[in-house]
This record gives sequence, structure tokens and C-alpha cells, in this order.
Amino acid sequence: MAMQVMIPCTGVAVTIPCTGGNDNDTLYGDAGNDFLNGYVGNDRLYGGYGNDDLEGSFGNDVVNGGAGDDIINGAGGFGLELFSSASRGSNEIDTLTGGAGKDKFRLESSGAGRDGRGVSYRYGNNDYALITDFNLNEDIITLSSNDISGPSFLFTDVTYSLGASPDGLPSGTGIYAQFANNTSAAPDLIAILQGVSPDTLDLNASYFQYVRYS
Repeated sequence: MAMQVMIPCTGVAVTIPCTGGNDNDTLYGDAGNDFLNGYVGNDRLYGGYGNDDLEGSFGNDVVNGGAGDDIINGAGGFGLELFSSASRGSNEIDTLTGGAGKDKFRLESSGAGRDGRGVSYRYGNNDYALITDFNLNEDIITLSSNDISGPSFLFTDVTYSLGASPDGLPSGTGIYAQFANNTSAAPDLIAILQGVSPDTLDLNASYFQYVRYS
């Protein structure tokens, strides 16, 4: 049985890197601009004050940016194979809270059809990011552009849609992805914006940004 460990990572007005281990870690950034990576396990990351970069990596993580303009990644930034059952971000539910400030929630794929930032675009309702405090007047959500590049066997050309979150899951707006070469499958849930009505959002608005990696 994994032992929970607490790792304090106190920033002092500079960027302080801190990475958890293979257990269920609790990482505190405190003051300063911190980089926290939970790595393996069901981790809890708290950025505290400062403009922090927080990455949950493997596991069902709880990530809270705290005060400051934070960048929050549910699955970490190392890249994962979009359709590998062993990849990080697959069959995981990450809870992301930006806190006060202008926060960026990164859900885009990175490089050759790979989802390296948020949740896997494959596992339907079993894999998504729950964003608890999205503020359309301050925060940003980044998604892959609609021409995800990658080998021919990967699903590419994604179309996004907004709608109510599925029954039985937290109430709010669901962000869904549909792939052009897999139209027979239901759209994948990639995120829920808790407490936000779909009628108030527009995928063409400035709070949605689309990133393409070659």
C-alpha cells in the first residue's frame, strides 16, 4: 500500500522545481513562482502565491493553483501516446482549480497526435479534466487545433463541441471532441467546466485558444 508523503516546495520569488515520487504525494508551492510535478500516484498539488506551473502527471490528481496567474496541466507536459492504454492521462479524472488570478488550463495535444497536457481524447466519460472555477473573463483553456498531426493510424482532424455534462457527472459544461476518421463513435468528453452553463460559452471566444504542434 502506497504511503502518503508530504513534500513542501517553498518558492522564494524564483522558480522552484519540485517533483513527487511514486506514492500519493502532497506538494505545496507556497510563495514564489513554483514548478510542481506530482509524477506517479494520486497527488495533490497546491501552488500557493505566485505564477505557478503545476503538472499532475499519472493518477487521479487534485491540482490547485492558488493566487497568481498559473498554468495547470492535469496529465503533465512530457507527452503521451494518444491511444496507448498505458499512457498517462488515460482513464484518469483530474480535478483542476486555478484559484485567484488569470489561469491557463492546458488540455491540448502536443506533437504528432499526442496528448501531453490534459486528458486522453479516447476514453469517453472515464477520462476528463474537472475544472472547478473557470472564469471566462480571466482564464484560458488551450485545446489542440482541429488539424492534429500524426501517423495515419491515429485519429486526427478533431471537431469540438460544447454541451451539458453527462448524467451522473458534475454539473456544468462538457467539452467534447469528435474525430473525422472515427465519426461512428460518440464524441469524447475531455473536460467539464463545473457550474458553467453551455449557453454562456463560445468555442470561438478568446478564452479558448487552439495550439498546433508539428
